[in-house]
Amino acid sequence: MISLHSLYHLRFPDGLRNILIGALLTVILVPAFASFAVSEDNGLAEVRATYDQLHSKLIESQGEKPIDNVQGSIVWGSSYQLDSYVSMYQATGDTVYLDHFLRLADRVLAARADKSGELDFRGRLTFGWLSGGHYTYGKPVVLKDSDGNPSVQIQTIGNSYNDKVSIEIIAGATAASFTVKCIDHRNPDQPKETLLRDLTMETAVREVNPKEGEPRLIQLKRIGDRPPAPIGPFIPETQLMTFHGHHTGRILTPMARFCDLVINNDDLEKYREKAEDYLLEIRISMAEHDQFLVEEDDWGYTIFERGSPFWCDGVPEPHNTMACSGSTYIHLYRATGEPYFLDRATRLARMFKRNHIPQADGTWLFHYWWGPMETGWNEGEGTSDHLGSYAGQSVPEDISHLQLTLMFLADCYENGIVFGEEDLDRWAKTFNTVLYHEDDEGPYLPFRVDGSQSGKSRGSSNHVLYGFLEIGACVDSTMVDRCQSILEANYSHTASPTVLFSYAALAKASRTP
Repeated sequence: MISLHSLYHLRFPDGLRNILIGALLTVILVPAFASFAVSEDNGLAEVRATYDQLHSKLIESQGEKPIDNVQGSIVWGSSYQLDSYVSMYQATGDTVYLDHFLRLADRVLAARADKSGELDFRGRLTFGWLSGGHYTYGKPVVLKDSDGNPSVQIQTIGNSYNDKVSIEIIAGATAASFTVKCIDHRNPDQPKETLLRDLTMETAVREVNPKEGEPRLIQLKRIGDRPPAPIGPFIPETQLMTFHGHHTGRILTPMARFCDLVINNDDLEKYREKAEDYLLEIRISMAEHDQFLVEEDDWGYTIFERGSPFWCDGVPEPHNTMACSGSTYIHLYRATGEPYFLDRATRLARMFKRNHIPQADGTWLFHYWWGPMETGWNEGEGTSDHLGSYAGQSVPEDISHLQLTLMFLADCYENGIVFGEEDLDRWAKTFNTVLYHEDDEGPYLPFRVDGSQSGKSRGSSNHVLYGFLEIGACVDSTMVDRCQSILEANYSHTASPTVLFSYAALAKASRTP
C-alpha cells in the first residue's frame, strides 16, 4: 500500500499530489507516523547523543519546581521541550521519550487555570494558561489622600514589561499639588525616569495620561477632591489573562502531535488511554479558543481578546502565534478525522498564503504583523479599546518567530493543505541564498527574514532552527546540513528547551525510514 509518508517526498505536480494525499486522509486517515526501523546512518546516533546530554543537563536544572505561565515559561519553554520528545520518538522509535513527555505534559495540564483555580482579569475561570508579568497592564491602584479617602487611580499601561515599571508619589511644592515619579526598569543598566511635577487635581489627568501616539507607561483617573499622600516606590501587580490564540495553540501543539502519533499507531497501544485523556483536554481548551477566530470568506484569523489588559486588544494576532493554532488543528484532525478541525487549519493556511510576498529572485518576504497592525488605523474606527489610533508597523519577520510559521507550513504541506512543494522550495531558496552565511567565526543567520540585522548581534537567532529543519526534511537536505553546522558550532553545550527542540528536529530529519 502507498503510505502518506511516501507521498510526502515523491515529486508530483502540486495539484495531483494534494489530491492523492487528500484522498488517503479522507478514506483511511493513514497513521501519522508508521513504525520504522531506526538506522544509525546520517549521523543520527551522534545527534541523539548530543540531545540526550543536553536533556540530562536541562532536567537536572529544572528539578521538580512548580511551573506556571505567568511569564510565559510554559508557552515558550515547556511546549518546546514537549515537542522535542515527540520528535525524538519519531527519530528513534524509543518510547523513553514518550515517557518523558507524559511526565511534563501532566504538569503543564495541572497548571491550566481551571485546574489551578486561578481567575483571570474579569474574575472568570478559563480553560487556558494565565499570563501576566511582562505581557499585561498593571492592576489599577487606588491611592488615598492624607485623610485616607480615595484620591486617584493609577495604572501601568506600557505595551510590555509593566512588571518592571515603578511609581512613586512625592509631595508637591504646595499642599494642593503632588509629583508623580515613574521609573522604567526594563533595562536595569539604564533605567528611564519620568517626573511629572507639581500636578493638581485639575491638571493631573491631562498631564499624566498619554496623548494619542505618545509612548504609554501610566494613566491616571481622578476619583477624589484632594491630592494623594506621598507613597514610596511600588510596582503594581500585573493583571492575569488567558492569551488563547497567542499561547493556547502553542502549548497544545505538542499534545496534539502526541495524540495524533499514538491514536494512529497500533504499536503505541499502551499510551492510548493517556492520548484519549489529552485529546479531551485539548478539545476543551480549543473550544474556548475558537471564540476569537474570525472568518472571512474562505479564510480566517484570530484576534486578541477585546477589552483585555493588553496593549493592542482586539486586533489580529501576528503570524507566528496563529501558526501554532493551525498546527494544533491539523493534528486534531489527524487524531479525530473531524472536518471541523481541517476547516480551521485550512482557513488559517489560506490567510498565511495571502500574506506571503513572492520576490523576483524566487524567495519569500514575510512580515511579523499583518492587517491593521501593519497598515494602522485612525481615531474613531473602533479597532481596539486601548489604541484609539495606530500608525502601523510593517516589519519583516524575525528568524525566531518564523520557525513557528514554518512548522505550520510543513504540517500543511505534509497533509495537502494549501501549501505545495513550490511554496516550500521558495523557503528553501530564501534560507540558502538570503539567510545562511559563513565567515571566519563560523556559520550564522541574520536576525530578520529579509537578511537584515535590525541592530541585533550576529547570529542572535541561531538557537531556534526547528522550522527550517522541518522544511529541509520535506524538500531540501542542504538546509538540514547547514542547520546542523550552525547548531554544532554554537549550541552543542546549551541546555535550553529551544535548543533541545532544534536538536530533536535535526534527529528527526536525520532518520532513515
